[in-house]
Amino acid sequence: MEALRDVYGQALAQYGKDNPRVMVLDADLATSTKSVYFQQACPERFFDVGIAEANMTAMAAGMASAGAIPFLNTFATFVTTIGSLAAKTLIGYNRLNVRLIGSNNGLTGGYDGSTHHSLDDISVMRLIPGMLVLYPSDACMTRRLTRMLIEEDLGPVYMSVSRNATEDLYAPDTSFEPGKAKVLREGRDASILAYGLSVGRALKAAQALAQEGISCRVVDMFTLKPADEAAIVAAALETGAVITAEEQWIPGGLYSIVAETLLSRGISARFGGVGITRYTSSGTYAQLVEHYGISEKDIAQKVRNTLGKA
Repeated sequence: MEALRDVYGQALAQYGKDNPRVMVLDADLATSTKSVYFQQACPERFFDVGIAEANMTAMAAGMASAGAIPFLNTFATFVTTIGSLAAKTLIGYNRLNVRLIGSNNGLTGGYDGSTHHSLDDISVMRLIPGMLVLYPSDACMTRRLTRMLIEEDLGPVYMSVSRNATEDLYAPDTSFEPGKAKVLREGRDASILAYGLSVGRALKAAQALAQEGISCRVVDMFTLKPADEAAIVAAALETGAVITAEEQWIPGGLYSIVAETLLSRGISARFGGVGITRYTSSGTYAQLVEHYGISEKDIAQKVRNTLGKA
């Protein structure tokens, strides 16, 4: 298993070094975001702006206006707070080809505590018109999506990258299309929709529930904008129950996306969600996942509750 931030950094250096349009910016966190790999490979195209995230975001906008493909790197919580004004008014408004990379997402900041736990990056970034929002769930997907961001002109993109390692979910040759969810497990009784590290936990929950005779579909919603609405509708109509699992504050995240999608179409289904509802504290990642009720056990229990089988 590889930490997804390492996979991202290595892929950025591997595929970006031969593309002169790729410029990489960081805010004094290169060894943490792993943009350091690109810094070592292409120091002349690497810019450490210091602790100045707002300035960095404006610099990235200027570079993109001149034809570059800038990759902006910092912790996810800083992209969507300090950098959000320029992301909205400069990058989003002008449809610039900037890659906003938020590292150490969700609770993976661990002991850094609440100020460094990014629990609203999806809700913030998906509100910006034209912003593609990606949240990879394993190493293969992280590598593939990073290469895509280098080789394709996609307009403004936000990609949220985990600090932690996770099990491999996909074969190395798997292809990914933004806006198209991946069904990792079929089921007939309920559908668990997840993204990021929650996907692995959703699969474990589905495996445990199968021992009880509850069959769950598991869907990797790695694109949060534009979300795969067809996959959401199919989950509701074909299994009759939808449960979201995410490492975010529930309002504005995947739970909200699913609710908006089903309500706008007049589709009725049993519906529940696992996510975070309050400010967080310091601890190991495993401790925080357990304490804030987003573990595989919590996902399985939410499925039972939603189906009335608690």
